Parts: sequence; structure tokens; C-alpha cells
Amino acid sequence: MERPNSRHGKRNTTEIDRLTALRDRIALAEPQRPTMTGDRFAGTGTRLRNQYGIDLAASWTRLWLVLPDTVQAELRLSRAGFDSAVEGTTWATCYLALGLRWWPAALIGLTVGLLAWSRGRRAAVLHAELVESATDLHLKTLAAEFGLAGMDSVPDLTPDPKPDSAPGLPPGFTVEREVGLALNRIFRKGA
Repeated sequence: MERPNSRHGKRNTTEIDRLTALRDRIALAEPQRPTMTGDRFAGTGTRLRNQYGIDLAASWTRLWLVLPDTVQAELRLSRAGFDSAVEGTTWATCYLALGLRWWPAALIGLTVGLLAWSRGRRAAVLHAELVESATDLHLKTLAAEFGLAGMDSVPDLTPDPKPDSAPGLPPGFTVEREVGLALNRIFRKGA
């Protein structure tokens, strides 16, 4: 039996990294919505469901309550940036409608619309990444708050450089799919 050549293994890893980067330029999860912005928000829920089994829509309000104030402030700021871009598209639509009667307004509407579109895409990516990161970092705390820290979860054997801030978490506790699914059952209340 022939041993795999480490050089070929490195080449395969490099090719996988290259293909992953190409895929991620299109979407981080399988596209589900007609726009890039909608896909980015939906992709966050899909990625979290695939990783933790958690339904973000059912758990978000409870997760929000355990987030530190600094994280909440960052999320509010990123959401305000997205809301501002949406407001810009509303103004662009108004200017374009006025442009049917007065042509300079159409130029203003087009300019405002393109700027709002660009800002909206960037703001959507930032907000979705912050929501996903907040969930990654604080889902353990939410699970502990609901008494799920003692479930049979796979221990994380990597050393933790800083102690967990969540009270009552056993050392090495990680959120596995079973914990996420249990949280879903609690949050949906049998519905």
C-alpha cells in the first residue's frame, strides 16, 4: 500500500481553500432569497442551525437578554447602519418618482440609490457577521441559563485561555446539536 505524499496533501488543502474562497464570494450558505442581502441574513440562520441545531428566530430574543451590553451596543450600531441604507433606498425611490416630472431628480435618485445599495450590502454583511459571532460566543451562556449545561455534550479538549464568564458551566462544555435542539423545544413551547 502506498503512503500518501505530504506534498499532494498540501496541494489538496490549498485547492480546497481556494475553492472555499470562491464559494464564499458567492454565498456562505446555499442561496435561498432573491437578493444578496436577504441571502446573507438567511445564511446566518442556516449556518447556525447546521452548526448548533439552534433556530435563530426562536432563540434570538432570549439570546439578546444574556448578551453583554457592549455586544448589544455593537449589534444596535450595525443594525442602525443597515436601517440607514434602507432609508436611503426609500429616498432614492421618491427622487426617481419625482424624476418622471423633473429630470434632475432622476439623476439624484439614481445617485442616492446606488450609494444606498452599496452601503446596504456592506451593512448587511457586517450585521449578519455580528449576529453569528454573538451567537457563537454566547450560546453556551444561554444554554447554561436554561439548565442545559449538564447535558451529554462532547467535551472540548482544547485548553481555554480564559475562564468562562457564564455561571455554572462545567469545564469544557460545548454547545452541540442536541443542546441547540433542546433549546428549540423549550423556546417553541410545544408549538
